[in-house]
Amino acid sequence: MKRLVAGIIVLMLLLAVLLGFAAWLGNFSVFSVFASSSDEKVVQSISREEEVVLLRLGIQGIAEETVATEVFGQALPGSGRAHFLKYKYSAMLGVDGAEVDIEKVADKKFRISVPEFTFLGHSDVSFETAVEDNGVISFLTPEIDIPQTVTKILNNEAKDQHIQDNKELLEDQCKNFYTSIIRGVDPGVEFEFSFAGS
Repeated sequence: MKRLVAGIIVLMLLLAVLLGFAAWLGNFSVFSVFASSSDEKVVQSISREEEVVLLRLGIQGIAEETVATEVFGQALPGSGRAHFLKYKYSAMLGVDGAEVDIEKVADKKFRISVPEFTFLGHSDVSFETAVEDNGVISFLTPEIDIPQTVTKILNNEAKDQHIQDNKELLEDQCKNFYTSIIRGVDPGVEFEFSFAGS
């Protein structure tokens, strides 16, 4: 029984060495890479601002990237790599004030046409590794590209999603902003608002 267990251990070590050597040569076609990722985020805070930046969102989350080497379509045990990246940043959403059209439609009545809301930038960006976990033979698997993970977190799709998730707040804040400017001159003015894409 002891010889059988020892034989199995020797075979597993020999297989790991052979697979490592084949991966090093780069000629072993049964190897492929399996990768998956997930991103969980929480809106930490929202503050209204009466400027072209209508909303500032406090975003924080943890992005997970995993990758493993596959042999014949199956993940090779111990070859996996996992990286959990903790991040936070402030996202600024608003409108291009130069594109806002204010038109007088009657005595003391104005129509305000607002273009599509836009992502104006981010600040206070912070990224740090929360957890990194590499398997025993993870040297067979390419390292995780952390800059690519950062790019995914701050890409155009994420920016558009922030705008969609906060469209109602953006419209309310836009109304407050322009109403307060004009009513500061004449309190008896009435308004109608038109928002692009609504």
